[in-house]
Amino acid sequence: ADAAAAQAPAKAARKAPAKKPSGGTLPFGITGTFDFQTIYDDNIFRYSPENLLEFRQGLNPEKFNLDTYDDMILSPRVELSLDRRLFGPMATNFRVRYTRWQYLSNPDKNNEAWMLRLRQPVSSRTFFEAGYTYAPRAYIRELSDRAPFDPRTTTPLRWMGFNALRHAFMMAAQSRVSDRLTTRIEGGRVIRYYNRPFLENDNWEWNGALSGQFTLTKIWRLSGRYAYSNTKARALDTVGETPKTSDDGDPSYERDLYELGLRFRPAKAIRLFRESSIMGQYQEYYYTSDLPYYLDATHTGRKDEVWAGEATATSAPVWREVTLEIGYRHTERSSSSTASSVGTESIEEDKNYKDNRVWLGMSYPF
Repeated sequence: ADAAAAQAPAKAARKAPAKKPSGGTLPFGITGTFDFQTIYDDNIFRYSPENLLEFRQGLNPEKFNLDTYDDMILSPRVELSLDRRLFGPMATNFRVRYTRWQYLSNPDKNNEAWMLRLRQPVSSRTFFEAGYTYAPRAYIRELSDRAPFDPRTTTPLRWMGFNALRHAFMMAAQSRVSDRLTTRIEGGRVIRYYNRPFLENDNWEWNGALSGQFTLTKIWRLSGRYAYSNTKARALDTVGETPKTSDDGDPSYERDLYELGLRFRPAKAIRLFRESSIMGQYQEYYYTSDLPYYLDATHTGRKDEVWAGEATATSAPVWREVTLEIGYRHTERSSSSTASSVGTESIEEDKNYKDNRVWLGMSYPF
């Protein structure tokens, strides 16, 4: 608003003398965005085909705490962005975002997250940023457990709700190397606290990523990303436990992520269509537990492979600045372990899954 006023024609300024404003102006610029998505997900608990069959047949009801394995999800998101010159001529940007996922048939799955981000440009092409995300404790699914150190041969399993709380910290640098190429490097720390006592221990993750965007033509843009994570478990459900002595196993792992995307954005909107994109992603999880498989059948020698593909299309403004988005995402996970190869416990029968998600969203900048 201040910039627009400064650019008013001189002729208008000569018509009336300037008046002293009755109140001061804000010492910063502020903008915001409100997003809302309606999502259908056909496997919200990421159950394997074998688990889904058990649920449909009414077998082992204590294993399932759900009304349906698919659901409609309402997801509002509000983001505010503040700009102010704090360090030199380039304005510092502070952004806060709140996101909520509301499940209509399975309210136990409701979750939310807060994101804070600080970005400082150092030139017209380069900036640094730091971010923090907090996700309060949220329900994931039912998992089985025994009291710590009780013998597995005589102690029956108990099924309890598995939930987690998450803190994520991030630092990054991004630079527009040329008119066609933009690169970004980032690193971070993710801390997850699980409810105890339980099969899974808390885990602490270090991660790093390198990504880039390359403009092929005026309407086509290619993007790629590689990320690496190293996650160590810590056993805290009983005083004095360590990952080596815990009866919960050791879910420490390393992960490689590869992602490739392609965006199409014509110079002028085609009717209501403004842009579309496709994305493919592949992840490998290598679990690093060195316990014997009969003590840690869930993790020893385990490898997970996750494939995901996504397609989205965004409209031109349909009313004022409001745009619409439609999207589809398909995800599959394939797990294998030493235990499976010797026929002890087939990890595939619990961890493998397929998931489809479709959404329609709107975005309103203000």
